[in-house]
Amino acid sequence: MKKKYSYNFILIIILVIVLGFQKFRVENIEDYFSLKQSYNYKLSQLENGNLEIKNPQKYLVFYDETSEVSRKILERWKATMDFSKVKYDLQSVDSQSKINFNDYTGVVFTNEDFMGFQKINFIEIQNKVENGMSLFFLTRSYSNPFSKIAGIEKVNNFTEAKGLKFNKDIFPGFKEIVVEGEVIENSSLDLKLSQEAKVIAISKKNIPIIWEKMYGKGRVIYINGSMFESKLAEGVMKQLVAYGTEITVLPVLNSKLVHFDDLPAPIFDKHHEPIFAEYRMGTKDFFDNIWWKDMEGIALRNNLKYTTFAIMRYNDAVSKEAIKEVSKRNFESLSRQGRNIIKQGGEIGIHGYNHFSLGLIDEMDYKEYNYAPWKSIEDMKVGLSYFRKVFHEMYGEQVNKYAYVAPSNLLSKSGKKALVETFPNLKSLSGIFYAEEKEPGLLVQEVGKDPDYPNLYSLPRFSSGLFKEDKEMWSIYNSIASYGYVSHFLHPDDITDEERGRNKLWSTLKDGFESIFVAINKNFPLLKPSTQSELNYDYSKLENIQLDYELEQNNLSINIKNFCGPIQSYVRLNKKKILQIDGANYRLMQKTDDYHLYLVDLENKEIKIKVGDA
Repeated sequence: MKKKYSYNFILIIILVIVLGFQKFRVENIEDYFSLKQSYNYKLSQLENGNLEIKNPQKYLVFYDETSEVSRKILERWKATMDFSKVKYDLQSVDSQSKINFNDYTGVVFTNEDFMGFQKINFIEIQNKVENGMSLFFLTRSYSNPFSKIAGIEKVNNFTEAKGLKFNKDIFPGFKEIVVEGEVIENSSLDLKLSQEAKVIAISKKNIPIIWEKMYGKGRVIYINGSMFESKLAEGVMKQLVAYGTEITVLPVLNSKLVHFDDLPAPIFDKHHEPIFAEYRMGTKDFFDNIWWKDMEGIALRNNLKYTTFAIMRYNDAVSKEAIKEVSKRNFESLSRQGRNIIKQGGEIGIHGYNHFSLGLIDEMDYKEYNYAPWKSIEDMKVGLSYFRKVFHEMYGEQVNKYAYVAPSNLLSKSGKKALVETFPNLKSLSGIFYAEEKEPGLLVQEVGKDPDYPNLYSLPRFSSGLFKEDKEMWSIYNSIASYGYVSHFLHPDDITDEERGRNKLWSTLKDGFESIFVAINKNFPLLKPSTQSELNYDYSKLENIQLDYELEQNNLSINIKNFCGPIQSYVRLNKKKILQIDGANYRLMQKTDDYHLYLVDLENKEIKIKVGDA
């Protein structure tokens, strides 16, 4: 009897091994044990540089608190300049006091009305510019006392100026794009310029929008428009100020990201005529056998990593009672998609249990998106908890989740509460940076911390889609000029959506998508491929630093406080170039007759750079 029992036991063991082998043959045994997604967000100990910076570069910014125009421009100035640790002081344009301008590299006006501006300050600014200070006007003014030194001979009237075209390089990528009127619209002046004024950019109908004029040893830059009230031009503002200043040091994130919303996600086998016409396949076979291989190839050729955002089901559940199990077929599909992403070097984040945005009644316009409100925060948490449970069953406990993207970019305050209480390791929310109109629940972000939960980073996306068009490229280059990073997002079903895919063949769409990054890599070959969590960490090193710098006799000194590891920075030198550097590495980004633009790795809290004439 013992032999019979032993024989049966051996058969059971063999059967278990065979079944286990079959499971691992399907799932790839190596991946099953090695899947890992874990980031150490702990920063190194903060250190302070001890270089003595006697006259740190700084700007004086005039504003008019009674003017909406001035308030909007000042808001954009603060957003982009604070990010790069630019030093500035604010001064009301109608201040009655005499101002000491000796501490300032440049003077900036955000106002169009000069009522109350003191003559003594006007005279002093003229003298300082004549002796080498820079002067910037960030909006047009019908009665600007500085019009003559800015090169304006005659002002006729106000006019509308649509579109923007650069005649001169001030930053990579800008000159190759003609921006249409629906992107950039200016309230401008119909005017006559002196011959000494050099036009940098014009409208589509050749109205001068940006120009420069030398005045003695100094430079005046004038913006004949209202575009700096908008996010869509803040990168131009930042780089114009850098262009008009002898030397600038602007820390950036220097990264490129690609987001895929709805991946991993269930793929339905349905007929889509362009896919069937090209491949004779349904959508599920196409995504399994064609689409992902093509996306891997694009990533390899263009040095990209993908950050994806998973959902478990496409259903209309908005209560805990309606939460349903993931089918075996979908479980296997989601598991395979996720392994492919991590093997590619990418990251998987959270999109949600389903594609219904997290919010309660009256928190967003649900009818517009064909959604329904969740019943309560607790119901949201049940759905998110189910997402967490299945996610760990698929990928294991070592695949952590740090990033969230909201379905349709809609996220309420109650939805944030459900997220942070369900996912304590969550580090970032990524909404959108640009929005034509505000609407309830739309997650429109500034780069920085979330206003409701400051332990979360707000790192928005700037562009989307499969088509290389000037509007999208402008958004991309403007964001690089402001913050130094690209964040572009897609949905796998963009190709089957009539509006987003335009009924084009996949061969056309994939070429369009790749051409976006071919152009980015041509103009910015030094951008590093990043996942969302890698970008989160890079921002955490940058957010609290204090940076001072000055140029003395061709010696540029940079001192950093709260330094906690290497960061990257644009360094622009007008009419000069780097000869030698201590405490950093540098690479040339762009060279023109006017300037050298470098990407510098600030690897130490104290940096010394020897510069010379170009």
